[in-house]
Amino acid sequence: MKYSRLLLIIFLACLALSWFPKTAFWKKTKALNLPKEKKSYRVNPAWLAKLEEKVSQAKTFTKQKGYNNNYCFLIDMSLASGQNRFFIYNLKKDSLESSGLVAHGNCFEYWLEGRRYSNKVGSGCTSLGKYRIGSSYTGKWGYSYKLH
Repeated sequence: MKYSRLLLIIFLACLALSWFPKTAFWKKTKALNLPKEKKSYRVNPAWLAKLEEKVSQAKTFTKQKGYNNNYCFLIDMSLASGQNRFFIYNLKKDSLESSGLVAHGNCFEYWLEGRRYSNKVGSGCTSLGKYRIGSSYTGKWGYSYKLH
């Protein structure tokens, strides 16, 4: 009887700990504890030229459409999936603010060899081009946003 109570308490504690990171309180606390210092990024010259071209296009696009022209999010799907390929760029300061991982589509295949892209709705493949940011969700890889 003594051990069954102990096992029940351990089980309930594990259950509570697995639930806690999904709460709004945890997300707010986690966001408050993010590092505030600026990071510097080392990039090769070819990639830097590509970045400058995309930033120039983003500035023109946001101006034409009347969109927010303070920041843009850039995703470079030519980089390997284990590398940071999501970038937050400050258009006003012309500086790279942050980077992170970004998922890609698998074209509904169990194991996708190489890279394949498609803009066809429902293909399950990564779509190249401009995205509209949708609602947030907590997925397999944590706090995320749906891209349209």
